[in-house]
Amino acid sequence: MNNKQRLKFFWKITKIINKKFCKNKLKIKDIIFFRKKKRLFRNTVGIYVHDFKVIMLRESIPIQLQIKILCHELAHVYERQIIKIDYSNIHKKRLGSKKYYKCAHNKKFHRLFDKFLKEVIKNFKIDIN
Repeated sequence: MNNKQRLKFFWKITKIINKKFCKNKLKIKDIIFFRKKKRLFRNTVGIYVHDFKVIMLRESIPIQLQIKILCHELAHVYERQIIKIDYSNIHKKRLGSKKYYKCAHNKKFHRLFDKFLKEVIKNFKIDIN
């Protein structure tokens, strides 16, 4: 599957999650693939940039992992746009630290991510493992 086909597939996933869980209230302007050339993205496989409403996914990883990461980032989008969680205090913690991870990835977040992933598996009948 080439990048154009992946993007089309990822937009389908995004629309299903948006319709089922968010009443079509999620606003995402773009899904972008990136390479790890920049120092900032050295250990990053996915990121949601709230200011631009963009989800970025590492290009060089298998599609099964990209699907998981997309669901993970959609859970962050849901937190920011639907629940209205303000990450400004969380981002004062050092990005990548254990304190940051615990704040941004708590039990509620993981339950939400699991729901999104199960919905994708059910709709597309794919094996993620």
